[in-house]
Amino acid sequence: YVDYALNGIWSVQDYAEQMDERVEYSDEVKNVMKTMAYYLMHASGPGGREIQQGDAYGYSSTGVKNQLKIIAELTDDPYIWYVATDGQRGLKPEDTSAMYADGKKYTMRSDWNKAAVFLQTNADNAYESHGHKDDLSIILWGYDQYLLADPLYSSYQGGTASTWLTGTMGHNTVVVNNASQSASGKTDNQGITNKWEANDIYDFADITTKNYGGQGVSHSRKILFVRPGYFLVFDHMKPNNDTAKNYKQYWHFLPDADVTMNEETGVVRTNFPRANVQIATALKDGVTPTIREDGYYGLGHSGVINNVKYAYYEQNAAEAATYETLIYPEEVGKRGLVQTKAEEIPLTGVAAGAASAMQYVIDDRADGEKIEGTAYLVHESSARTSRMVGDYVTDASLLHVSHKAGKLSEITFSGGKTLTAPDGAAYISAPQTVTDLGVRYGTSTLELATSAEVEREGLTIYAPKAITTVTWNGEEVNVQRSGNYIYFGAASSVADTSKTPEPEDGSTPVKTPEPAPTLPSHGGGGGGGGGAAVAPKPTPTPENTPTPTVTPQPTVTPDNHESGTLSDGMKAELEGHWAQKEISEMVEKGIVKGVSADSLGLGNATTRAEFAAMLVRALGLPETPQQGAFSDVPTDAWYAGALAAAKEAGILQGADGKANPEDNISREEMAKMLAAVCAGRGIEAAGEMKAFTDSGAVSDWAQQGVADSVKLGLMNGMEDGSFAPKEAALREQVIVVLERLLHLLENTSK
Repeated sequence: YVDYALNGIWSVQDYAEQMDERVEYSDEVKNVMKTMAYYLMHASGPGGREIQQGDAYGYSSTGVKNQLKIIAELTDDPYIWYVATDGQRGLKPEDTSAMYADGKKYTMRSDWNKAAVFLQTNADNAYESHGHKDDLSIILWGYDQYLLADPLYSSYQGGTASTWLTGTMGHNTVVVNNASQSASGKTDNQGITNKWEANDIYDFADITTKNYGGQGVSHSRKILFVRPGYFLVFDHMKPNNDTAKNYKQYWHFLPDADVTMNEETGVVRTNFPRANVQIATALKDGVTPTIREDGYYGLGHSGVINNVKYAYYEQNAAEAATYETLIYPEEVGKRGLVQTKAEEIPLTGVAAGAASAMQYVIDDRADGEKIEGTAYLVHESSARTSRMVGDYVTDASLLHVSHKAGKLSEITFSGGKTLTAPDGAAYISAPQTVTDLGVRYGTSTLELATSAEVEREGLTIYAPKAITTVTWNGEEVNVQRSGNYIYFGAASSVADTSKTPEPEDGSTPVKTPEPAPTLPSHGGGGGGGGGAAVAPKPTPTPENTPTPTVTPQPTVTPDNHESGTLSDGMKAELEGHWAQKEISEMVEKGIVKGVSADSLGLGNATTRAEFAAMLVRALGLPETPQQGAFSDVPTDAWYAGALAAAKEAGILQGADGKANPEDNISREEMAKMLAAVCAGRGIEAAGEMKAFTDSGAVSDWAQQGVADSVKLGLMNGMEDGSFAPKEAALREQVIVVLERLLHLLENTSK
């Protein structure tokens, strides 16, 4: 009906143009037009296509874009222009998913292009006039293919087919006792939005329909969109009496979908030439999958009806019942190369249907990556307590953990304070309940996302030491680090931060370095030959803060702050710092500059370019014209002269002709470079070897450099007795180490 209303505006505009007249609209009217257009944008499928719901037009229609173009011309709204023109004009809307509280429409979308993954459901009770009995039915698009279909309608003549097409069994939802939902179509019988969350990592909807009253059952459907590619659906059927019920979870497709089922796993899939969908509902005791061919698919006003295949998962229960389902849209070109599976995770101490859990596998043989996940949802408040869920222990009401290619990939966490491994090693810990939080692990970046107000004080999250940057809703944020964790506020809520819930080799992949003449590149390199094994013993002399701060990594760009002076902001930053004296001295000597006029970026990871520049200044080496010293260093880059000087002095050789200036320098790389400087000046390392708890993690090419740097007193271990060779060197650590190097060189020359 919004479409019809906007079409009326288009008609008026068209008639006016035919008569060479101009229609003027007030700003108030234009704002209403924009609101309606935004709704139409979100409610339409990818590419502005119909979602084919109720007595609507077919899914191939793109008439929506005609209405949007008219409104775009009248309002000049950049977001409407973008959708109306398939991105050829305007700005991409910042939000992709939407919940309309009044109309009870819910859409989850990965992007605004034609190939986006898109799911829509509703609880609008729109049974009168042109509405169908389809509360909580799912419609799905993916990769430019209509995948889970609404069967449309045939005509208004009635009959068996018409009853099917407009009834509940013709839609992608759960049917109770083979009967359709029943309601008056009045607003007060609309469904209930229990929860809605949409952020950059996941979307989540928890919706209940009231329209199984005639069957004595309420149906809640919870949908988790694991962005950008697949969905986890939990159905909770709660009866209000103890009479046995029959439940069927239906799934419908286009007539040419060529639907098949894996007899072993019960996974139902389409077999289009292009993109497809796989439906994997957990086959727990009593759940039986079936494919039938006596379904109907209408072609709208034409009255033409096709017989089609459809699928359902059936179970009988007198108590509450649940379904746990993976919906996986399969990308173009991957037909037959992806296998999915879903299984129930049994829960102890839980009343029937009060909570449910599943584990799933997406084995993508096209990309060679396997995704393994665990999901858990509490359906009734009586089940809210801490419990074992597969390989995890949590008090959350919503949990999802996934691993990709064996490495921790994502966590969705809501309504709880803790998530741990069975041995107590924490993933997430907070002193207060976390409302909604998405966590995504990258090689060096930890992404956190939520649209809720989350109290951050004390929030502690497992973060492998390779993590150097943390973002919150896309913005880089300052956090504290302790061991294997980052935290917000004054103190971590994890007592033992040296523990790890994940195997180090599973969470923090470390590249095997290739030997190179002097300073390694990308964690590689060598020189200095073999040498003695590192067996140092930590000393209490600090070189880094007790809880180093992980702050946004600076871009490799020079600042405009005058060297040799401390700004007021820098002085405030240094107040009470454990190395205030040493850092102040290095700034005053002009060796260290700020990352901005008011900050030294002490908690930032140090790039190779920054380290080389500070080292060259510390040694008093004149900068040299680049002249192709490294293939990846532009001649006009601010660090070009410093890198060329380091190479000319034999300190930096790089690898394969590259300096990799924007990579972070690791602690073992820094040790190797410092040792090379000392060796070049005839300074021999002497003294006792000291043992570190992670001596075995030091790369072969770096062992001599680490041993020499420790013996010379340039570097020490971390507070926990480790050396952390692969961890990025923080700027505060680098500055202190260079200050020690200067004193060593001065004392040696006397």
